[in-house]
Amino acid sequence: MLTCRASQASRASQDKAMSQTDYSNRIRRASQIIWIGYLIAIVLLVVVLIGSVTADRHNVNYHWTALRVVDSATLSINGGEKTVVSLPLAISPVKAKDEITLTCQVNTVIYDNMLFQVSGASLDIYIDDILYISTGQPGSFPDFQKTPSPQISMLDLPTEDGIKDFRFVYTVAETTNTIF
Repeated sequence: MLTCRASQASRASQDKAMSQTDYSNRIRRASQIIWIGYLIAIVLLVVVLIGSVTADRHNVNYHWTALRVVDSATLSINGGEKTVVSLPLAISPVKAKDEITLTCQVNTVIYDNMLFQVSGASLDIYIDDILYISTGQPGSFPDFQKTPSPQISMLDLPTEDGIKDFRFVYTVAETTNTIF
């Protein structure tokens, strides 16, 4: 009997020692996991901060007094006589399929944008004789509409500084008699 009790006592002390070892191993493992979590959070925070700092330098905020307005251009209707006009401009009367061309030169700087509006026509914008954007073309709006929807858009300009030749080619839609 004595040997059974001794073996039970030694087994109990071994179980107690193992449970303490298991407990300390679990604590150590949990501590390691927590530290790994902290490190991941710090790395993510650093990445977000670096991303926001580098992205912000491309976000140029203009004050309305710093805006430049193109106030005059050369106008030609169907390739006819060119006349100098003041902008903004409404042209009336116009016929379906008339092609109205406005040309101007603008001194652009890096990160410039251009705000343009078109109503009742398709518009092709050329910068230095290269087609830059085309909007309101037939097939780009539902068939039940006779004209493209009015559009006001902000256009990112090429990033090279300097004077650029702009050409705006409006093609009048079927049911419009005034172009804005």
